[in-house]
Amino acid sequence: MFNKQLKADYAEALAELAEYKQAYGSLKSEMLHFELEPDGKIIQVNPRVENELKVNLNAVSGRPFTQFIADDSSASNECQKVVQAIKEHRHWSGTLDVKFGEKTFSLSIILQPFFSAKNRCTGIDIFAKDLTARVEASRSHEDILDALNRSMAIIEFTPTGQIIDANRAFLQTMGYSLDEIKGKHHRIFCSRELADSQEYQQVWHELGQGKFISERFQRFDKQGRSVWLRASYNPVFGKDGKVYKVVKFASDITAMVEQEQRALEASTMASQMSGETGDNAAKSQQLMSKMVDTLVALTGQMKKASTEIGELEEQSTALNQMVSAISAIADQTNLLALNAAIEAARAGDQGRGFAVVADEVRELASRTTDSTKEIMAVFSRNDQSTKDAVATIKQGLETLDKVTGQIEETKASIINIEQCSQKVIAAVDQLSSS
Repeated sequence: MFNKQLKADYAEALAELAEYKQAYGSLKSEMLHFELEPDGKIIQVNPRVENELKVNLNAVSGRPFTQFIADDSSASNECQKVVQAIKEHRHWSGTLDVKFGEKTFSLSIILQPFFSAKNRCTGIDIFAKDLTARVEASRSHEDILDALNRSMAIIEFTPTGQIIDANRAFLQTMGYSLDEIKGKHHRIFCSRELADSQEYQQVWHELGQGKFISERFQRFDKQGRSVWLRASYNPVFGKDGKVYKVVKFASDITAMVEQEQRALEASTMASQMSGETGDNAAKSQQLMSKMVDTLVALTGQMKKASTEIGELEEQSTALNQMVSAISAIADQTNLLALNAAIEAARAGDQGRGFAVVADEVRELASRTTDSTKEIMAVFSRNDQSTKDAVATIKQGLETLDKVTGQIEETKASIINIEQCSQKVIAAVDQLSSS
C-alpha cells in the first residue's frame, strides 16, 4: 500500500517536473537567457542573447553580470536592488539598462536563483526581454511631451468639457491657479453669448464624438481681458474606442491679433483717405476738363476775333486808299479852281460870275482836303490800334496754348493720382481680406 502511494507520488512528481522542464525550456528559447554562478559570474548565454544583443560568450564568460550594467543606471535604486538580489540570492524583477560593446539595451529582467535540497544556491538564471525599441519610443514621446509642455499652453477636459488638468503655461496665460479651475467647465473662459449659444454646445458634442478642431479662438482671462489663442482640441481615445478626454494645445497670439487689428484699422483709414483722394482727383479732373473746354472755346473765340480784326485791318487799308484818292482829287480840284480864278480875272467883268464859282469850288476843295487829312489821321491811328490788337491777341493765344498744355499735364497728373488711389484701395482691400 505504501509502495503504491510512493510510486504514485513519484510519477506525479516526474510529470510535474516534466512540465517545469517544458516551461523552463520554452522560457530559455523564447527569452534572452543568462546562466550565472552563485557569485553572479556569467557561465552561459542562449542564442537569442548572442543574436539580439550581439554578445559573444567568450567575451562575457567568467565576468560578473553586474559589470555590464550601463553607467547611467549604475547609481540607480534598480541597480542597487539587482546587486543586492544576486548577493543575497533573492528573486528580483524589473527593468535595467545594460551595455554590451558600444550599445545600451533596456531589458525587462526576471532574476531567479536556484537552490539544492540543502537550500544551497546552485546558480542564478536571468530571463530578459529586450524593451529597447519600446523604451526609446516612450522616451521620445516623453521628450516631445516635455517640449510641448514647455512651449505650449496645455489643458485637459472630460469629453463634456470639465477641466481635469492644466500646465503652468496655460495657467499663466489665463491668470488662474489649477485649484481655481479644476472641475469647472470650459465655459469660464468664454463670453456669456458664446457659452449660451447652440454653436458652443455643438462643439463639445462633436469633440465627444471624436472630431478634431483647430482654429483661432477668443477667450477671456481671470480679469476679463481678451486673450487670443491659436489652439487645437484633440480627442483622446481609450482601448474601447471611446473618447475619455480632450487635450487642448494652445499658443497665445494676443499680441499678433492686436497688431493685425491695428494694421486693419490703419489700412481702413488708408483706404478711406485713398478713396477721398480718388474722389477729389476725379472732381479735379472734371474741373480741369471743363477749364480746358473753356480755354479751348476762348481760344477759338480769340482766333475768330483775330481773323475779324485782320479783315477789319484789310478794310481799313482799302478805306485809307480811297481817302487817299479823294485827297488827290481834292488837290486836283483845288488846282483847277485856282486856274479857273486866274482865267476869270483875265476875262474881267465877263468872268466875274465864274470867279465866284471858282472861289466856292476852291473853298470846298480846301475843306475836303482838311477832312481827308483828319480821316487819314484817324485811319492811321485805327490801323496802329488794329495792329496792336492783333499782336496782343496773338500773344494771348500763345499764352492760352501754354496754359492749356499745363492744364493738360495737370489733368494727366490728377488722373495718375486717381489711378494710384484706386490701386492703393485695391491693395488695402486685398490685405484686409487676406
